[in-house]
Formats: sequence, C-alpha cells, structure tokens
Amino acid sequence: MAFDFGQVKIKPTHYMLRHYSSWDTEALRFWIFEGSRDGQNWQQIKRHDNDGSLSKAGQMYTWKVSSNSYYSQFRVRMLGPNSNNHWYLSCSGFEVYGSAVGPGVTIDFPNNPRPSHPQRNPNPRPNPIGGQALFQYQTDLDTNGLFYYLGTRGHTQPYQNPASIGECSCRCSALMSDSAPIQSLVGREACRIVSKPMRGAWVSCSINNYVIKPNAYTLRHYSSWDTEAVRNWRFEGSLDGNKWVVIREHRNDTSLNQKSQPHTWRVEAEGYYSKFRILQFDKNSNHHLYLALSGMEIYGDVARQNPSLTFAESNQNKSQYLSVDARRNTVTNSGSNDSWQTLKSNEKIGFDSGNVQEFSVLVEKVENTTNSWRFIAGVAPTNFSCVGAKQWLGSQSSWGYIAGTGGKCFNVGKSEQYANKWISPGSLVTIRMNKATKEIEYLLNGVPQGVAFKNFEIKSGVHAAVSMTAKGSRLRLMQRITSSKPQRQNQGNAVNNEKTWNPNNKSKQLLIHQDGTSVENQGSNDTWTALVGNKTYSSGVQEFEIIMVKDARSSNTWKSIVGVVPANFRVSEHAWLGSQNSWGYIGGTGGKCHRVGKSDVYGREFGQAARIRVRMNFPKKTIEFFLNGKSQGVAFTNLVGPVMPAVSLTGTGSIAKLIVS
Repeated sequence: MAFDFGQVKIKPTHYMLRHYSSWDTEALRFWIFEGSRDGQNWQQIKRHDNDGSLSKAGQMYTWKVSSNSYYSQFRVRMLGPNSNNHWYLSCSGFEVYGSAVGPGVTIDFPNNPRPSHPQRNPNPRPNPIGGQALFQYQTDLDTNGLFYYLGTRGHTQPYQNPASIGECSCRCSALMSDSAPIQSLVGREACRIVSKPMRGAWVSCSINNYVIKPNAYTLRHYSSWDTEAVRNWRFEGSLDGNKWVVIREHRNDTSLNQKSQPHTWRVEAEGYYSKFRILQFDKNSNHHLYLALSGMEIYGDVARQNPSLTFAESNQNKSQYLSVDARRNTVTNSGSNDSWQTLKSNEKIGFDSGNVQEFSVLVEKVENTTNSWRFIAGVAPTNFSCVGAKQWLGSQSSWGYIAGTGGKCFNVGKSEQYANKWISPGSLVTIRMNKATKEIEYLLNGVPQGVAFKNFEIKSGVHAAVSMTAKGSRLRLMQRITSSKPQRQNQGNAVNNEKTWNPNNKSKQLLIHQDGTSVENQGSNDTWTALVGNKTYSSGVQEFEIIMVKDARSSNTWKSIVGVVPANFRVSEHAWLGSQNSWGYIGGTGGKCHRVGKSDVYGREFGQAARIRVRMNFPKKTIEFFLNGKSQGVAFTNLVGPVMPAVSLTGTGSIAKLIVS
C-alpha cells in the first residue's frame, strides 16, 4: 500500500493507520513503514514486529517515528501474517505528520500574519529554524545550498551567479561549440552544458574563501534532451586541485532521465574541501561520452576564511621559518628541520560579544616529519614567545590539541590522552573557549571531542595559535559557520533511569540522545566505542533488545557488537564487547566473541534496521541472540551474572536504541 505526494516532500515525525471497518480480526502485526523519493529506492522509517496496537474494527493508532530525510512517497509493506494468520492487508485510513516542503505548503508563525495578497519573492531566503536548514538539503535546488549562499553573499542581497561575482570559478574539459559557458554550472537556470565526447570528461568548481564537508550534492541534467544523461561518474573533492579524493562513485546510476531534471545524492565525506569535480569515467545513457549537465549544488558543514583573526607576520609573534600568506590567511613551514615553529594571531580573541568564542584551523597540506606530534592547534597567552627553546603550544601556559597523537598538553612536554588524531588534509579543528566556565573544548570535523581543559584564563589576553614541524606543511585560519552545540549541552537533559544507557560508562565519542535509550557515535575514526546500560540482570530468564537505527560506513569489518558485560566492565580499557570477560554478537561478520579478539562462527550478519533480542538464561548459563525475531541459536553456555546490556560501535553516525521491558 503506497502513497505519492507528488512534489511535496515530508520528513515524518508520526504516522497513523486505521484498521478496516469490517471485523476486529485481520489486523496488521508485522510490517514496515517506508519512504522514497523516486518510487524505486525505499528506506525503512519504522519496523513493526508483532505489533498488537490495532485490534478493533475502525480503530486508529499513531506511531512516533524518527527520520532525517524528506520523502515524497510512503509505503506500508507487510512482512508477516496478520492477527488472523492471513496475508490480507486490511486498512481504512492513513495520515502522516512532520515537516513538509513543496508547492502549497505553508507555515504560519505567531505574531507574523500573512499578507492578504500573496507576494512573489524572486529571491526567497531560507527558513533556517534554529539554524538547522542552512546548508542542509531539503528539496532539489532549494535555497539552502552553498552556491546559493555564495550567490546572495550570505543571503544579504538578490541572487547572482556566484561565479559572476567572484565567489567561485568553474573549469572543464573541452566543451562543444554550442555549449553554454561553464560558469552556468553553478547558476540557477537550466541550460545546455555539454563536453566534447572523450573518456574522462570533467567539470569542476573552485570556491575561494569557503570549505565544506559535503553530506549531499545535486546535479541537474542539461536542457536539450532526455538522453545523454550521466551514468558513470565520480564526485571528487580537493584542496589544491592536484590531489583529488573520491567522495562518491556512481556506476550505472539511472537517477537522471529527463532534460533539466535535478537529483540529489547523500554522501559521507571524510574532510573539508574547496574544490569539487564531476569526472565521467564511462558512457552516458545514450552510450556516448558527452558529459551533459546544467546545474550543481552542495550541502554540508561549512567554514569560511576567518574574517576577524589573522596570522601574524611580525617576528615577535611567529617563528623564523614560517611564511604567512595574508591574502588566504595561511601559514607554511618553509623549512625548520622538523623543529617546532609557532605562530599567533595578530588580534586578541575578544569576549565582548559573549562568554563563548571559537575559531577553526584547517589542515591544507601534510608533509613527512620525524616529529610524531606533527601539528598543535590551540590558544596562547599574549606573553607567549614564538622564539627560543620552548616555542610549541602546550608550553608557556598555553593550551594545545596535538594532531599526531590526538592528545592534549598544557605546561608539560608530553601528550595526555584526549581525543582523535587529525593528520589528514581537509581536517578541521575548531577551538571553543568558554570564559565563564574556564573550559576549552575542541571539535574535529564538526564533532565535539569533549572538554580538554578546565583552567582557561584570559588575564592580559589570548590569541589563536598553531605549531608545526614538517617543511611544506600548511594550515589555514578559518571560522566555522554551520551551527553546532557543545556535546555536553545536548546530553545534559537525557533521561537516565533503569531502562536507559548509563552516561557514566560510555566512550566520550558517544552521544546519548534525550530519550536516554538512543546512542550515536559522533566520530571515532572507525575505532571501537562502547556503552553500557543501567539495567542489571542476575537471575531467571531475562531479555532486552537493541535496534540498529543506523549502521554507518566503517573500515572496521566487525562494525558493531551487541551483547552483555559484567559489572566491572570499563569502556576506557577495551571498548569492544568480547573483551573484559563480556559476551558479544558481531554485526559485520555474524560471529560471536568472548575473551578473545577473533570472530567465532555463529549466526547471520546484521546491519541497519536490525532488531537484536538478547535472551539470558541464568539457570542454564546460556545466552541466545534473535535477529529480527529469528533465533540464531545458543551462542554461549558460560553466563555468569550480574550483567548489563551493552553495545559497541565504530562507524561515525551509527545509532543504536536500547529497549528494556
């Protein structure tokens, strides 16, 4: 049973079904509520396993759902027999609630009555409620993307093509004589951009003063014909135009089929880039090598060149071998034989506008060095000297976050354990200072790493500062403009009781959502994180469930583990289930592990939307796992209580939900 809303897209928060009017029987029990943008690729929004909510003729029931995406089509698909053990799908009503965008959708705001006569605005500005819509995709070619932002100079003036006003520049391989100019690639009008037929045809855009870590991008087919649409291409990012990183590769992708049609793809980028390229590596829909497009937009996490802080060029505030490019606000090590070179900002960091201030440092170029720390980013007091023996951040009462170790340092020459490493081009470190609480917190690629220091003092003033060792390495002083809140603020209101996760026994990269039962990996570089529940089990036959709400990409083949841990399990030691005398069922392999770092053959692999039930039989000392209701068999026969629910995650963005009955 499917529903098509046409050009209107909805990000659902709830949906309702009504049982049919004939009998109390034949009610749904096993089904999936799904969403789609094209009617072909369907995403699970909510799964129901033996859900007995509907039991009376004509009865209605509404379920709460969680979705990060907008859909124009929805579907209810049966997975198992109904309440009468038949396969009839009996329904007499459907409704969906949430955020909607598209033709005919209106939003009424208190104290802002609508005009009696609609007024056409040729340059609509986005409605970033709470700052959430800016740079976040909602609909194809909306006004939330980076190129639209550049074309309106930050939504401050009527739109112009950003390439025509110097905000970006476009390049390409050879174009056909009747092609539109390549600058039209970042425009808002459908046109005919078409390359000469050649393998490896490409178009690119270089952004001058901004970088973005993309999470979605849009392409529009050219305006001439329905044919010649791209099928095989790579979306790539770069900081220098020489080294390109593949963000997403498309093979036989049939999303574009009509002239002037746009389509948006979700992506997961590792870093921030200022240059983007579409490279076609095989034939298009018409079996030709023409690259035919007419539009492009990018969404994600954005930073710009810092407008208020600049790297110092005077000898008093920089070390001897550092070279500053004031136009781009970058610093390059011109050759220090791997010894430390440090640079401060010209300006003191001002706190007149608020107690919390921040700036960012972008890694543009990385070179080899014998110094394992590589870079340090942080804050230095005004009296910090950039010459002499101790000219590295962490000395002279300065505060530093170390790239090569992920550690931190203050007034000591050693790296104290703190967070993740940041040694790749495109890494963005944000330094957030709180004058009121005397704390310094770092964000890596937009993800909070936790409070590093609690002794921050301004005294006679503080400056943005960096230290570097490798010849040829380069850093850039930036300002992140995508909204984010400190992790501790998000987590402070989380429910905490017997049925929730334990906030005091979790890896620092994990964020517990406000419901207390959902946990998200905010960034661990594919290393293990773990979280333990509050509930304790020690006798009888007991069960709990964990749902893999999102199974994000990870280079770790195990990906995730679900299981139970003893009372003395500590996530700070080994953050994977199976260690410290715990028991685990491995998502990426389907195996099991207990007290060893290997996957023993057990059951089926599991991933996104999987529902894992854990049954503990203390009289028999057994642990049995169920995947989507189906037993995988007894996994362990040596259970000893007391134990608690636990999960281990590696992929950034992975989400797991605990259900304790």
